[in-house]
Order: sequence, then structure tokens, then C-alpha cells
Amino acid sequence: IGFPTGGTTISVTQGVVSRVDCKNYRVGSSAFANSGGLLVLQIDAAINAGNSGGPAFCSDGSVVGVAFQSLGGAADGIGYLIPTQVCLNFLAAVAGGEYKGISDVPFLARELRNASLRRRHRVPDDVTGVLVTRASSHSALGVRVDDVVLSIDGKKVGDDGSVELRESELVSYEFLLTGKQRGEPTSVLVLRGGERVQLCAPLSQLPRRLPRNHGFDCFPHYVIIGGLVFVRLCCPMLEDKRSKGHHSAIYDLVNYQIARSFPPADGGGEGGEVAEILLLTEILAAPLNYGYTCHAWRVLDTLNGQRPKSLRALHQMYRAVPDGAFLEFVFSHGGDQIVLDATECRQSEPDILQLHAIPSATSDGLQGGGEEPAAPAPAP
Repeated sequence: IGFPTGGTTISVTQGVVSRVDCKNYRVGSSAFANSGGLLVLQIDAAINAGNSGGPAFCSDGSVVGVAFQSLGGAADGIGYLIPTQVCLNFLAAVAGGEYKGISDVPFLARELRNASLRRRHRVPDDVTGVLVTRASSHSALGVRVDDVVLSIDGKKVGDDGSVELRESELVSYEFLLTGKQRGEPTSVLVLRGGERVQLCAPLSQLPRRLPRNHGFDCFPHYVIIGGLVFVRLCCPMLEDKRSKGHHSAIYDLVNYQIARSFPPADGGGEGGEVAEILLLTEILAAPLNYGYTCHAWRVLDTLNGQRPKSLRALHQMYRAVPDGAFLEFVFSHGGDQIVLDATECRQSEPDILQLHAIPSATSDGLQGGGEEPAAPAPAP
């Protein structure tokens, strides 16, 4: 039921549940950054623009889900509902005072069908499961690389990663992890070095290199140094239609492995936070940066030989470089470099900002906080 395109009065469509599946709710350029697969109901009733958020009822009048997506394109009669289980988890979290998102799957795994791979990890012939290829040290669960996940909450995991949802109905094991309320314990049986090990812990969201949602875990921040505009890469940037044409320049650096890779225990950044991916997105015209161009986004690697872990750290490193020294920015694409005079950067800052009608060289909140880092060695 809803108010889709084609009229102004309420619309009712009817169909059947064609499939119960476990899918990524996020679509588009940043789909790889999602927490993991969630349960979804596929229906053949029409879902058009304006239907999203409308309830779907079964024959007895109870709600079975909320309409949110259709496949579109060449597909016909393929729409999707968010099941009530997922909706109830959301409502329970909101009732608790704050919604902190869906718990992440704390490991990546591959199918375990190959006979040689099974022998290598000492998996008996009568045992099924999936092989862990990446694991988060931030998760309390304690799953390790090369563990074989045999079961989750007592449900046997198949060699293809499937578990039984209902009798003879198989879906991905990920829904057992993402479909829980925060703080609810999860039990995982693994085969580790040929021995069975029982693990149990509550799951939560994990630190991530790419913030996912504008206004939720990411906000527009920037730092301008000598006309070079640096920002933190986030999913909304990849999803923005205006970013098309830049993807090819950074996609090899910001792909599934980077976005879903799990950071080390110390986070690799300030205060245990995950190191940010910093982009040069624009060069504001000024005499001191003449000869440098920015036709595509570039990922910043180092400033004067040191890798900045965040926009704040980048700004602090810049301020710590003494007058008379140089700023040497090195980017990940082929070691591309930009060298600027630190003194000229500071002297030209007011003119650059005035020329381009920018109120400040940094976004709000980036100038203060935290101790000043040790000054990086000036570029020769």
C-alpha cells in the first residue's frame, strides 16, 4: 500500500512472496561498504517510485514487511520488502534512545568446496563450513584468519556459506549476524588447526575507512593548503552523480578490499581510530600553485615523508612546518608529487580564500583539539 507515481490517491497492489533471500541493501557505487547481507523478501507486486516505506500485508492483515526497492531495468515483477524482523530490530534500537546501525559481519570468508583446500585446513569429509580469509581484531568474537566456520548459533554452515532458514530453504549465513539486536550474543563454532573451538560474544559495528551515510557517520570537512583542497573520502562522494569521471582514477585504490578490509587492533590512526583516505579533489588557482593541475581525484600518500592519518593531522602537520621550508605532497598514483613553499602558502591564504569566496581554510572543528604533532622533516 502506498502513493506511487501515476496518481494522487492511495494505491494497492497484490502479489506473492517469490523468494526469501539475504542481500546487500546498499546499491550503487558504494555497495561494497555495507555491513553485510540482510534478510529480504522478493515479491512480484509492483513497486514504483513513491511506494518505498509503505507497508505490505499478508492475507490475515498482519504486516510482513516494508517496501523499499525494485530491481528495474530489464527485470519484470521483482520488488523487495524489508522483513518485519529487521524492522523490529530498528524499532527496538530507537526505543532504547539511539540507533547505532546494524552489527557488522566481523570476518570475510570463502567457500570451502575444493578438496585440496579442505585437506590443507584439516577439514573432515563429513564437515562443512566456510574458510575465514579476513578477520577484524576489533570484534570481541575472536574469529581468526584460516578458521573454518562450522556453525552459527547452532545452525550448520554449508560449504557454500548457506544456512537453513526454514525447512529446505537456504540463505547466506550473514543474516544470522546482521539480523540481531545490538548486544545480543552470537555463538560461533570454528575449526582451528583441526580442533573445534566454541566462540561467543555480542557483535557491534566495526571501525571503517569509508564513512557511509551523510549526517550519520560522515560530514563535509575540508582542508585547503596553498590552494590544494583536501577532503576525506566517504560513500556519499562516490554516490554523487558529479563524481562520475573520477572513479577510474581512484577505483583501484578504493575498491572492495580497501573499503571492507579490517583495520589493525590499534586502528592505525589517532586515538585508535581508523586512518582516513584523504583525497586531493581541486586546485584553486593561485600563483604559487601554477603548473599543477587536478583533472581527477588523487589519494594523498605522504606530506614530507609522513602519512597523515586524518584531515586534522594533515592540517597540524602543515602548521608545524617552519617558514622557509617546503611542503612535498606525494600521491598514490605513480608517486606523483606537488611541492609548495610553506611560507608562500601561509602568505597567500587570505587572497585565495577571498578570490574563491571561501570563509576559512578548514571546515569547522578541524583547527583545534588534540596536541600538535611533532613537525615532519621539511622537504629538501
